[in-house]
Amino acid sequence: MIVPVIVAVTSSLLHLTRAFGCNETNPHGVDKAASKAETVVRDISNLLSANRSQNATCDVTQNTYDPSLCVAFAIFILLGIIFAFVGYRFFRLILFLTAFIGAFCIVFYFAYGHLPCDWPHPALIALGLGATAGLILGTFAACYLYLGIFLCGFALGAVAALSFLAYVHIKYVEEHSWLPIVIIIGLGIIGGIIALLIQRPLLIIATSVIGSYLMIMGLDYYVENGQAFAYSWELVSGHPHFPSCAATWVMLIAVPVIALVAIVIQWKCTAKGKDHKKVIKKSRKKEYIEMDSAGNNALLSDMD
Repeated sequence: MIVPVIVAVTSSLLHLTRAFGCNETNPHGVDKAASKAETVVRDISNLLSANRSQNATCDVTQNTYDPSLCVAFAIFILLGIIFAFVGYRFFRLILFLTAFIGAFCIVFYFAYGHLPCDWPHPALIALGLGATAGLILGTFAACYLYLGIFLCGFALGAVAALSFLAYVHIKYVEEHSWLPIVIIIGLGIIGGIIALLIQRPLLIIATSVIGSYLMIMGLDYYVENGQAFAYSWELVSGHPHFPSCAATWVMLIAVPVIALVAIVIQWKCTAKGKDHKKVIKKSRKKEYIEMDSAGNNALLSDMD
């Protein structure tokens, strides 16, 4: 669910910016942006529907590319590189992005799917709601670091659940479409709890795995028009079928391979000498100083 929604939202933002531009004399900017946003969401739905077909073509020479989606998936690759190879070094930023993306996607997905049909510009409304939720949760995760660590571990558990569902096709899962969501949430909670217990190793692993997943999902669009991308959606929806193209399996296998490489690079290079607990201690010290300062000011005011 996360990957399709992020791509749709990113593309919508691009169209929104383009529609407004720098031309203040354009009274129809919002209408054009809304129309473009709706078009992008439909394009994503068509992309997923086309790739769900078991008869999907494996001939990469027949690939077609949309400029907006190309930019969106390029952003995916960039975010994946940051998460995978320098995620632990930029600890607080990664916590913010993890929480922001998660809240953004979930709220956008449910808002867009459940807004009344007669409301104008549902894509833009859902986009605004998702962005607001993402900013709120992202800010909380960056300020309350244990919440951010839990969410990062939760994301790792969710990716692990997708991997489990990808390589283990169980008939019971296919007959009960709610079960993949339960598995994702269950493993996500377990991952969040473990992240709180063993923080540094789990954060390095989590950022590496999440980054490799984002990177491959972005690259997959350019390689085979999003076959692995669509397969991820099928896993969440509970109606997957084994991919028929070899390139799809190459993409899926590349996720753990790149994750292992990223873990080694972070452990040996980019995360070496970096300790997130110093950030937590510094944050706590700042809170204590502010509390003491507030207490002293209140005492002085009572004396006056």
